[in-house]
Amino acid sequence: MMIEKLPANISTHCPAGLKDHLGRWMVLPDDGQAGWTIESINRDLRLEDWYLAELSSIVWFGDDGSGNILGYSPDDDHVILWNSEDGPEPWRKDTFDSIVEFIKNDYN
Repeated sequence: MMIEKLPANISTHCPAGLKDHLGRWMVLPDDGQAGWTIESINRDLRLEDWYLAELSSIVWFGDDGSGNILGYSPDDDHVILWNSEDGPEPWRKDTFDSIVEFIKNDYN
């Protein structure tokens, strides 16, 4: 299971998920109400033709509602904010709390 690969500061929000005041799922809930679950987003993204092998170690867990997704990189213990148009490089790479604050502060 992908949830087991997430660090405690992220997995602590499971199974209910973490939703901000604007309805963005920083951590997807297990009940599917966000359209995806952590398991389904990881399965579905990897089935896409455009999915990059360079991202194979990332555990995807959130969605900012604007086409960017949040993932955990176990290789360097960071959270990334990524969009498929970014290629293999994430838009932002930082701690979970910093990424969440970045999104909540309108990407500033």
